[in-house]
Amino acid sequence: MRMVLAVTDVKRVMYAVHYPFGSNSESKAFMEELRASKLVSEREFKGIANGNAKTLLRLK
Repeated sequence: MRMVLAVTDVKRVMYAVHYPFGSNSESKAFMEELRASKLVSEREFKGIANGNAKTLLRLK
């Protein structure tokens, strides 16, 4: 994620689980680790988690 954020505007980053091939528990742990790392602000974290997708898909 550090590399992605180094080369991509955080407003363009989205995180998704490739269900059923990806593990929801592993993905949740990854996102919790990202939040705890302080690599992104809380606002940026919420964007990555779902806000950026809502904006892209015009769901807001």
